Amino acid sequence: MRTIVEILEQQIAAAMSAVTGEENCPAIVKPTADPKFGDYQANGAMGLAKRLKTNPRRVAEQVVAKLDLRDICESPDIAGPGFINLRLSPGFLSDRLLETRADPIRLGIEAVSTPQTIVVDFSSPNVAKQMHVGHLRSTIIGDCICRMLEFEGHRVIRQNHIGDWGTQFGKVILSLWHICMARNLHKAEKPYYIVEDLIASSADKKNATAFFNSIVKRHQEDWLADSKYVDGDGERYFYPFLREFFQSNEALWPELLEAYRYVNLLDELFKGMGRTIRIRVKDEDDQFAYRDVPYESLSRHITTMLQKGGQEDLQEREAWKLVTRLTLDECN
Repeated sequence: MRTIVEILEQQIAAAMSAVTGEENCPAIVKPTADPKFGDYQANGAMGLAKRLKTNPRRVAEQVVAKLDLRDICESPDIAGPGFINLRLSPGFLSDRLLETRADPIRLGIEAVSTPQTIVVDFSSPNVAKQMHVGHLRSTIIGDCICRMLEFEGHRVIRQNHIGDWGTQFGKVILSLWHICMARNLHKAEKPYYIVEDLIASSADKKNATAFFNSIVKRHQEDWLADSKYVDGDGERYFYPFLREFFQSNEALWPELLEAYRYVNLLDELFKGMGRTIRIRVKDEDDQFAYRDVPYESLSRHITTMLQKGGQEDLQEREAWKLVTRLTLDECN
């Protein structure tokens, strides 16, 4: 069954050709933006008039005089420089509704004669980030598109790409490290990665310098304390922490979100302050070396280590696997 637009375009295009003697006259029928102008609007007369270097409204008048749409529309009218406004007749609409009612399975819609394979990419939440209402909206719209295409007879491949790689992972690994340090080295204290506490302390202009210095000092000391074979190897606390959570079902997500917000805010607060922290990084020969890096770039350095890969980066890889699992569990 042809659509209403297809029927209208065919008849209007035929009238345009009959009036001008020109072939290939696109009618350009679209639903109207404002119901007061009718249901559909044909804009092809203006393009045709430009091609013929004549008055577009005059062309539209000639096309309307040639049209016979009594079985579909009420009498067409012309607006502006040559828009042809069309309003469907009640009789046509009732006939179409009766046809639909007589075919409760297909609703009068025929399957396509040549099915295609169509890939629809939708939803696609990022790993290491919180799922939000935008992802749900995309999921609903994407699934509706898939169902319509399948109804027409196409083979549809639903592609839900999980964004499981990117710069956010350096921040997430650092967030996990803060949770680990708070649990192992600062057990008697309230977790220090609470965002509201960070905002309140950083707002104290009088003591801000000492406060930021204390952050770097604590993190540097924690990094050195988490050493077993070489400085900062993470084998004493961080790596066991990751392995433990792989084997447990503890709900780590709320803590991880809070720590992630903390790391994000630290990146912003330390911009341009010139503070550095000593960590292990990969050098140009892909070997570990100890370097002072700007604190505001710390998460980016960790991301680089993860992306380079290698057997020495097992902690980063384990953290990536853990966060991927936590995110997908939370999304599900």
